[in-house]
Amino acid sequence: MRFLRQLDQNQKANYGLFNAINESSVEAVPGGIPTPEMTIDSLELSACDLIKVDVEGSEFPVLSGAVNTIKAHSPVIQVECNKDDTKNEQLLIPFLKEMGYETFWLFNRFYRPNNHKGSTRSNAGSDRNILAVKAKDIAIADGLEKCA
Repeated sequence: MRFLRQLDQNQKANYGLFNAINESSVEAVPGGIPTPEMTIDSLELSACDLIKVDVEGSEFPVLSGAVNTIKAHSPVIQVECNKDDTKNEQLLIPFLKEMGYETFWLFNRFYRPNNHKGSTRSNAGSDRNILAVKAKDIAIADGLEKCA
Protein backbone atom coordinates (compact mmCIF):
# COMPACT_ATOMS: atom_id res chain seq x y z
CA MET A 1 0.00 0.00 0.00
CA ARG A 2 1.25 3.46 -0.92
CA PHE A 3 -0.28 6.81 -0.14
CA LEU A 4 -0.38 9.01 -3.23
CA ARG A 5 -0.16 12.75 -2.85
CA GLN A 6 -3.46 14.29 -3.84
CA LEU A 7 -3.16 16.59 -6.85
CA ASP A 8 -5.06 19.84 -7.18
CA GLN A 9 -6.52 19.43 -10.64
CA ASN A 10 -7.63 23.05 -10.62
CA GLN A 11 -3.96 24.04 -10.92
CA LYS A 12 -2.35 24.14 -14.34
CA ALA A 13 0.37 21.45 -14.43
CA ASN A 14 1.78 18.68 -16.57
CA TYR A 15 0.17 15.73 -14.81
CA GLY A 16 1.83 13.40 -17.33
CA LEU A 17 5.09 13.92 -15.42
CA PHE A 18 3.62 12.62 -12.15
CA ASN A 19 5.89 9.93 -10.66
CA ALA A 20 3.88 7.76 -8.27
CA ILE A 21 7.00 6.55 -6.46
CA ASN A 22 8.38 10.04 -5.85
CA GLU A 23 4.94 11.50 -5.10
CA SER A 24 3.92 8.88 -2.56
CA SER A 25 4.90 7.27 0.69
CA VAL A 26 4.51 3.87 2.32
CA GLU A 27 3.61 5.85 5.45
CA ALA A 28 0.19 7.45 5.76
CA VAL A 29 0.41 11.15 4.86
CA PRO A 30 -2.19 13.87 5.45
CA GLY A 31 -4.51 13.98 2.45
CA GLY A 32 -2.76 10.97 0.87
CA ILE A 33 -4.87 8.56 -1.13
CA PRO A 34 -4.35 4.92 -0.06
CA THR A 35 -3.46 3.01 -3.22
CA PRO A 36 -2.71 -0.71 -3.39
CA GLU A 37 0.39 -1.82 -5.29
CA MET A 38 0.52 -4.86 -7.53
CA THR A 39 2.80 -6.38 -10.11
CA ILE A 40 1.88 -7.40 -13.63
CA ASP A 41 2.80 -10.97 -12.64
CA SER A 42 0.25 -10.88 -9.81
CA LEU A 43 -2.49 -10.53 -12.44
CA GLU A 44 -1.70 -14.07 -13.67
CA LEU A 45 -2.68 -13.19 -17.23
CA SER A 46 -3.65 -16.03 -19.54
CA ALA A 47 -2.43 -13.99 -22.53
CA CYS A 48 -0.38 -10.83 -23.03
CA ASP A 49 0.61 -9.47 -26.46
CA LEU A 50 1.83 -5.99 -25.49
CA ILE A 51 3.27 -4.27 -22.44
CA LYS A 52 3.46 -0.46 -22.70
CA VAL A 53 5.23 1.27 -19.82
CA ASP A 54 5.36 5.05 -19.27
CA VAL A 55 5.73 5.66 -15.55
CA GLU A 56 8.15 8.58 -15.30
CA GLY A 57 11.35 6.83 -14.24
CA SER A 58 9.88 3.70 -12.65
CA GLU A 59 9.94 1.60 -15.82
CA PHE A 60 12.52 -0.91 -14.56
CA PRO A 61 10.59 -1.77 -11.36
CA VAL A 62 7.44 -2.28 -13.46
CA LEU A 63 9.20 -4.71 -15.82
CA SER A 64 10.90 -6.44 -12.89
CA GLY A 65 7.41 -7.24 -11.65
CA ALA A 66 6.48 -8.74 -15.02
CA VAL A 67 9.28 -11.29 -15.50
CA ASN A 68 7.01 -14.35 -15.34
CA THR A 69 4.46 -12.76 -17.68
CA ILE A 70 7.21 -11.84 -20.14
CA LYS A 71 8.68 -15.36 -20.01
CA ALA A 72 5.28 -16.99 -20.47
CA HIS A 73 3.87 -14.79 -23.25
CA SER A 74 6.79 -13.00 -25.02
CA PRO A 75 4.82 -9.77 -25.53
CA VAL A 76 6.04 -6.84 -27.58
CA ILE A 77 7.30 -4.29 -25.04
CA GLN A 78 7.35 -0.51 -25.43
CA VAL A 79 9.09 1.35 -22.60
CA GLU A 80 9.59 5.09 -22.33
CA CYS A 81 13.28 5.95 -21.99
CA ASN A 82 13.92 9.60 -22.80
CA LYS A 83 17.34 10.87 -23.83
CA ASP A 84 18.18 12.34 -20.43
CA ASP A 85 17.24 9.11 -18.61
CA THR A 86 20.59 7.30 -18.85
CA LYS A 87 20.01 5.41 -15.58
CA ASN A 88 16.87 3.79 -16.96
CA GLU A 89 18.57 3.10 -20.29
CA GLN A 90 21.46 1.32 -18.53
CA LEU A 91 18.99 -0.88 -16.65
CA LEU A 92 16.37 -1.54 -19.33
CA ILE A 93 18.42 -2.50 -22.39
CA PRO A 94 20.50 -5.23 -20.69
CA PHE A 95 17.39 -6.53 -18.88
CA LEU A 96 15.41 -6.81 -22.11
CA LYS A 97 18.33 -8.42 -23.98
CA GLU A 98 18.73 -10.94 -21.15
CA MET A 99 15.04 -11.78 -21.59
CA GLY A 100 15.77 -12.62 -25.26
CA TYR A 101 14.59 -9.40 -26.88
CA GLU A 102 16.01 -7.27 -29.68
CA THR A 103 15.79 -3.59 -28.71
CA PHE A 104 15.15 -0.61 -30.97
CA TRP A 105 14.67 3.14 -30.53
CA LEU A 106 11.11 4.33 -31.15
CA PHE A 107 10.31 8.04 -31.24
CA ASN A 108 6.71 9.16 -30.64
CA ARG A 109 6.15 12.66 -32.02
CA PHE A 110 4.30 15.12 -29.80
CA TYR A 111 2.39 16.55 -32.77
CA ARG A 112 0.90 14.89 -35.80
CA PRO A 113 -0.60 17.08 -38.55
CA ASN A 114 -3.50 14.66 -39.16
CA ASN A 115 -4.45 14.33 -35.48
CA HIS A 116 -7.96 13.21 -34.59
CA LYS A 117 -8.91 16.61 -33.08
CA GLY A 118 -7.82 18.57 -36.14
CA SER A 119 -5.54 20.70 -33.97
CA THR A 120 -3.07 22.91 -35.79
CA ARG A 121 -1.03 23.61 -32.66
CA SER A 122 2.48 22.37 -33.37
CA ASN A 123 4.56 20.97 -30.54
CA ALA A 124 7.92 19.94 -31.96
CA GLY A 125 9.78 17.07 -30.35
CA SER A 126 9.16 13.51 -29.34
CA ASP A 127 9.33 10.97 -26.55
CA ARG A 128 12.02 8.33 -26.90
CA ASN A 129 11.00 4.77 -26.22
CA ILE A 130 12.60 1.36 -26.38
CA LEU A 131 10.70 -1.09 -28.53
CA ALA A 132 11.59 -4.66 -27.57
CA VAL A 133 10.60 -7.57 -29.78
CA LYS A 134 11.32 -11.27 -30.01
CA ALA A 135 12.35 -12.85 -33.34
CA LYS A 136 8.71 -13.77 -34.10
CA ASP A 137 7.76 -10.06 -34.07
CA ILE A 138 10.91 -8.57 -35.63
CA ALA A 139 8.96 -7.16 -38.62
CA ILE A 140 7.33 -4.65 -36.25
CA ALA A 141 10.73 -2.97 -35.83
CA ASP A 142 11.44 -2.68 -39.55
CA GLY A 143 13.26 0.59 -40.23
CA LEU A 144 14.00 1.38 -36.57
CA GLU A 145 17.51 1.94 -35.22
CA LYS A 146 18.84 -0.79 -32.92
CA CYS A 147 19.73 0.20 -29.36
CA ALA A 148 23.47 -0.08 -28.67
